[in-house]
Amino acid sequence: MTALAIEPLPETMRTMPSYTVDDLFTLPENGTQYQVFGGSLVMSPAPAPLHQVVADELRTLFSPLVKPHGARAVTTVAIRVTDEDGPVPDVTVASASEMRGITGAVPLAAVYTAVEVVSPSSAFLDRGTKPDLYAEAGIPCYWRVELKKSRQHEGPFPLIIVQVLEKDGGVRTVTGAAGEEHTFPLAVGPDTWIDVSLDPAELDTL
Repeated sequence: MTALAIEPLPETMRTMPSYTVDDLFTLPENGTQYQVFGGSLVMSPAPAPLHQVVADELRTLFSPLVKPHGARAVTTVAIRVTDEDGPVPDVTVASASEMRGITGAVPLAAVYTAVEVVSPSSAFLDRGTKPDLYAEAGIPCYWRVELKKSRQHEGPFPLIIVQVLEKDGGVRTVTGAAGEEHTFPLAVGPDTWIDVSLDPAELDTL
């Protein structure tokens, strides 16, 4: 996700104790993306081109792989982790049947994999808040794509980091950088996994 900021409460909502996931669907459609964390509203302006290209490439890659398993890869849908936690991953792999007919947030139980493409201004959320939130919620798989050098990552880029939630509650990490093909796990069902073979360099098509 890209730059984040706390959005002030509108006048009509200032008597409310906090925002809920349902409030995301009552906000104006003005090109700004909103998420809810702990009842606070977080605003994300439009992403940079490379960010969006990488997210689109991943959705395109995942779509034919997950469809035979009754799942779909979709972009920027809200997940109802709790009533006051509604993250919006860049790409979500979720149950097709559970999403059919939904006009609001995707139910937590329907979500198998969440994907975030890191922007500098959203690094804290994508590297800290969201992995912890997804793991605690029981989402089996979390992909994070790093695009630029940071204190934690030297590259080469793109760099893919996959966190797999094990049955015992532990987390296993699989990492692969651009320049060679790697095999990454992808959850496509509650207990169904597939392998995705990919050189992360293929995601940067600009």
